[in-house]
Amino acid sequence: MVKLLKPMVKHEQIGIWIDNDILFADLTITEKLILADIVSLSKGKNVYVKSNDSIARFTNVSIRTINYTIKSLIDKDLIVSKITYPYGNIKKKRVITPNWKAIKMIRKPIVQKLRI
Repeated sequence: MVKLLKPMVKHEQIGIWIDNDILFADLTITEKLILADIVSLSKGKNVYVKSNDSIARFTNVSIRTINYTIKSLIDKDLIVSKITYPYGNIKKKRVITPNWKAIKMIRKPIVQKLRI
């Protein structure tokens, strides 16, 4: 009897999933990428705690652009940013959470062509 062995190669999936609601939204590419990162890392009981510097390295844009983009997402009510001081006044912690209801509403309406 021949016994088949599974290969010992371990495949890891590395990447980011962009939901259709975000992909087809009327947002800039930087807003889409950051919002997709926030949504991906906020699933379940996880929270998004990346610093602006870390987000800037991930997206390959300046920290100033990250500041502007996060403010824009907050102004559009797509995310909520909460700053806490869990270690006293020494260090602050920012937690960003997605506004799930608003994200479902941002999808562009599909324009259908009418045949005459």
